[in-house]
Amino acid sequence: MQDNVLGHAAKETVELIASLAIQSFKLPSYSPDLNPIKTVWKYIKEYLQKKYRDLQFRNYDELKRKVSEAWDIVVTPGLLRELIEGIPDRIKAVITTNRI
Repeated sequence: MQDNVLGHAAKETVELIASLAIQSFKLPSYSPDLNPIKTVWKYIKEYLQKKYRDLQFRNYDELKRKVSEAWDIVVTPGLLRELIEGIPDRIKAVITTNRI
């Protein structure tokens, strides 16, 4: 899902997506975020805040290890399935409220 944010619309990003033959659909930049990865990141952040209260990591490698740890614990097949299966309902809700 693309929402025309600068990072998503950057020439390099567009070219990479095209080269990988990834199909996507574009959303207006003002539309609500329907991408389930935002929820995944929210759960990872919550895990890290609970386990490592101050979120002060010494370096990039430590941060990377902690995020990988959180991913392995938080991101289960069941969570991903639930988020993906919920996309049609979220799209319907957005259409119903005329947000797109």
